[in-house]
Amino acid sequence: MLTTRSSLMAADDIWTGPKSTELVTVKVKGCIHIDTLRESVMSKAVNCLKPEGQLKYPELRQYPDKWYGFLFWVWEENFCVENHVKINNGLQSESDLRDELLAKPFEFGKSPWELIVLKNRVQTDETTLFFRIHHSLADGHSIMSIVYSLCEPVDELDKLSVSAFLN
Repeated sequence: MLTTRSSLMAADDIWTGPKSTELVTVKVKGCIHIDTLRESVMSKAVNCLKPEGQLKYPELRQYPDKWYGFLFWVWEENFCVENHVKINNGLQSESDLRDELLAKPFEFGKSPWELIVLKNRVQTDETTLFFRIHHSLADGHSIMSIVYSLCEPVDELDKLSVSAFLN
């Protein structure tokens, strides 16, 4: 069952018109390979364990659903990181993509979060990552904990600049 705080946020219309979407923008020096990023997300966030051996962020594999008027966490069937960590090859600007991600509904049956890699379209040594997550999964502190856990030096991610900010 969801906590009171999560229930308040999950009462939002997550699947058709979310109003409680949070978006963290991170600028990374250099180019990030999607497979490396997916491996890091799996090991440092999705499968990260607390000292007691429990998942630190189980909600990254769950989504809220109603049963007899109450909200419960439901485990995502056939969890696949490729459904959550994606490349955006679109031609829209950063600000247009940000607006689109904030308004876009989440897909039912999947945990409401995604990490979008915006590929460089101009000659720059920077890659932009958008971490989009519904507020029912995490508050600002938890979101930043997840983002900072990915900022630890790991191959290509060791060049991550600390220019993460909430939108």
